[in-house]
Amino acid sequence: MTVLDKIEQIVSEISHEIGLIQYHGSGHHTEISYQQLWEQSKLLAHHLQKRGLQPGQFVGIFMQRSIEHVISMLAILMNGAAFFSLNPRYTPTQLDFTARLCQSPFIIIDSNSLLKLANIESGQPENCSLIHYDRKPMNPVHQSLLAKIKNRIKIESFPVDKESSELSDFVSPSIIGSDVAVTLFTSGSTGKPKGVMITHQDLYNRVVSECRDFRLDRSDILLNLLPFSFDVGLNQLYTALTSGIKLVICNSWLPKDICQLIQNYHITGISGVPAIWIELMDYNESEVRTSLNQLRYFTISGGDLSESQLKQLRSMAPATNIYKTYGQTEAFRGGILMPEDFDLKMTSRINRG
Repeated sequence: MTVLDKIEQIVSEISHEIGLIQYHGSGHHTEISYQQLWEQSKLLAHHLQKRGLQPGQFVGIFMQRSIEHVISMLAILMNGAAFFSLNPRYTPTQLDFTARLCQSPFIIIDSNSLLKLANIESGQPENCSLIHYDRKPMNPVHQSLLAKIKNRIKIESFPVDKESSELSDFVSPSIIGSDVAVTLFTSGSTGKPKGVMITHQDLYNRVVSECRDFRLDRSDILLNLLPFSFDVGLNQLYTALTSGIKLVICNSWLPKDICQLIQNYHITGISGVPAIWIELMDYNESEVRTSLNQLRYFTISGGDLSESQLKQLRSMAPATNIYKTYGQTEAFRGGILMPEDFDLKMTSRINRG
């Protein structure tokens, strides 16, 4: 079983249910059903296959977290290839480094990331094609700037209005558990970032364990705040997709936005890092208490809080399940403190050794 197999099964069971909601701010959002997500992914997969993408190759995704980002991931996997999601804050130099390291034939890029290449002389890695994929309308200023970039940089646009009837000749290659699905890059804190290859079997094992540990079911609605280039954010995404759970994607960490999203979309679970919880605890206490106590659970991942902060967080959400998780890129999540042990052992730490 792979994540693709499981998602396809979910599509057959709840095809018209909403799978992803992307929050744009000011009360606006875009949503997509499981069936639409699957069909759009197949259309992009077909395009990549026609462009020559081969099983086992690595394709970069240089985009903000979005519905298009998720479609790009699935399309790459459908071709038996592997993806690597790049932090949208990457510089062109970092983009070039990772693409060369992975020998990537393609990088899928959205409008925001493409505009970052406007003021540089050479905008793309050697022997790598840029594929512009963005379904969001652009304002006239950005359209003009994008046109100038395309005159200087080799880039093609994926037509978002393709019909599913074009898929008749698309054949997805067979995939086995030992095939590489994704490469995650380490932070590079001790040198240049290193690419960690995660297999389909490992990715599937991670989502099974997360679904079990967080006691998820289809009544849950999760809020995604963490990058897909980070193991916690990636895990949360695929856990939702393989479980038939609705996932709300938000690119803001502002406490006001988080509280409003929890209330408006009836969020039940959040995977978060210490910086998110610190900002929330410094925000309007009454609003944060109301929001956190609506959640069934949240996680403290990727770092720790001080004892006083942990106690403050617990006092603000006395009935909410709190998980402390720790892991390295190479192992996704290496340790977990379950909610039933949190009050007794909240200061527990895992030594890096």
